[in-house]
Amino acid sequence: MVSFDDLAAGSDIHIVVPLAGAILIQPRPECEEEFDTLVAHLYEVEGRGFAIFPKMGPAGFYASAEVMRLN
Repeated sequence: MVSFDDLAAGSDIHIVVPLAGAILIQPRPECEEEFDTLVAHLYEVEGRGFAIFPKMGPAGFYASAEVMRLN
């Protein structure tokens, strides 16, 4: 499972804007392909305790994703 530390500064992925009940994650510049892979894996996790809403970018990779914890 991806932890907050995985999304912390210094990684290829970072938290951009906290939203109401969700966080928005985006790739750092030059890390779009790695981010795309991460989002695809998160989307396929079975029995996950979170919802993920990815958004495609113009280059065909995921440009961002909103992640929300499920209660």
